[in-house]
Amino acid sequence: RSAQSESRAAQERNNQQQGADAIAGAGVETQRREENILDHVLSSAGEALGNAWDGAKNALGFGPDKVVMMPAMGGISGNNEKITLGQMDIKVNKGQEGESFFRTPPKGLQGSETDKVYTNMHDPNQKIDKIDWDYSKDNKMHNSKQKGQADLYAKEGTPLSVMHSRDGNFELLKIENRGEIGGNSALVQFKDASGQLRQIRFNHIQDTFPSYVKEHFKARDAGPLLMQNGTVFGRVGVTGNAWVGNVIKGKGISGPDSHTHTVFYDTPGVQNTSTDVPEWLKPAIGFQGNIKNGGN
Repeated sequence: RSAQSESRAAQERNNQQQGADAIAGAGVETQRREENILDHVLSSAGEALGNAWDGAKNALGFGPDKVVMMPAMGGISGNNEKITLGQMDIKVNKGQEGESFFRTPPKGLQGSETDKVYTNMHDPNQKIDKIDWDYSKDNKMHNSKQKGQADLYAKEGTPLSVMHSRDGNFELLKIENRGEIGGNSALVQFKDASGQLRQIRFNHIQDTFPSYVKEHFKARDAGPLLMQNGTVFGRVGVTGNAWVGNVIKGKGISGPDSHTHTVFYDTPGVQNTSTDVPEWLKPAIGFQGNIKNGGN
């Protein structure tokens, strides 16, 4: 099996096993990640992982290259080992088959940073004309245990929006903190080319949101935020859980591949029940590459 196939299978098993934890972790918040404190704490983080943290900056997304970290055998002794990098806590959760996961608690909408680029939802110059999906990755629907869901890859910080809808608009229904499983999560609703209402949930969103999103949802009873296509509601991130390697097979641990775990609803509140790519999906999110169907 390919490394990407192993990664996907492990991620799916972890999502299934850990799904019940989502609510319990929903209120957890961490302090701001600060790059300038990493050098000070790398030595202690290295001890915690059996000197596996050489190159941790890159592996955690703080550098341009993804560096593979080879842990000493037994360096991770069990589940929920916690490494502190400055003011950010990361849990390394080792599964029964040696798969390991970073579980990064999200800050939630109001605790997150305010986006410095996307500041005015009415400014046409701030709208995006595409989402920079990473077509080199194994973008694929999940298997039959997670029907109607897919992992779609993009670099951390990639802006997200709905790109095509029948009336040129979409609704941002809610931003939720789904804890150490789903991370920051956004639910959008729009009409496809046929006029049918569809919904997509985007999970693992970055701890950065536009001010117009934060302001709108300050009120607990805030309704949907109506936005024009191309208006950014968030960015791809690594909040929540992400597969990072297998410590038993000796392949080491690498930084998580940033992606959004997406959930598809054929009608409002009714989740898609297929492992095939919904026919309405790719036009809606401007996905020009291949999304593979899932398996049994």
